[in-house]
Amino acid sequence: MGTGKSVFRPIMASVGLGLMFLVTACGGTSSDTSATAASATSASPTDQPTDVPVPVRTEPLPDMFNNLHTDLGVSPMPATLAASVSASAGGESLDGTIIPENFPFPAGATWDLSSDKRTDATLVVRGVTPAAAVEYYRQAMPTAGYAFFQQSISQDRTKITYTGHSQSVEVVADTSVLIIFTQCTSAVQGEAVPSRRSDRVACA
Repeated sequence: MGTGKSVFRPIMASVGLGLMFLVTACGGTSSDTSATAASATSASPTDQPTDVPVPVRTEPLPDMFNNLHTDLGVSPMPATLAASVSASAGGESLDGTIIPENFPFPAGATWDLSSDKRTDATLVVRGVTPAAAVEYYRQAMPTAGYAFFQQSISQDRTKITYTGHSQSVEVVADTSVLIIFTQCTSAVQGEAVPSRRSDRVACA
C-alpha cells in the first residue's frame, strides 16, 4: 500500500503541472475571459442609453413663404373673398364710374383710370404680372357675379371676356394688364345712348 501512494503522488503532480501549462497556453484565466466578455458587452450599441433627451425647437420657423404672393404678384386671398375688395383700396378713386364698387383686384395692385365715359371705362392695372392677373381673374370673376363669355389667346396676348351686372368686362394681358368695362346702354343713366354691338354681350 505504501508503494501505491508513492506512485500516485508523482502522477497527480504531473497532471497538475500539465493543467497549468494548458491554461497558460490558451490565453489566461477565466477571470481574463470574463473581463474581455464584459468589455465586449459594454461596447454593444444595443446597450447604449435610449432615453437621451433630444432638443426640441420651440420658437417658430422662419416664414420663408410669407412674401411669396407679393413676389409673384398673386393674391393670397381665396377666390371667395376676392369680391369683397373695395375698388378704392389700392388706386385712385373709382367713385362715379361704371366700375362696380366691390370689383375685385389682386392684393397690392394699383390702377390708373385711363378712360371714363358713361358707357365705357378702362383701367390700367399695375403691381401684378400679366400671367398672374389672368390667373387671378379666372378665379375671382365668377365669385364677383360675372360669367365667362369667351377668350382669345395668342403668343403674347390673352383676352378673356366676362358678362354680369349689365356689363361686359374684358381682361387683356400682354405687356401690361388692362380691364375694359362696357356698360349695357339700356342700363346707362341719363340721355339715350345709341345701341351698340357690345350690348348683345353685356345685356344677354
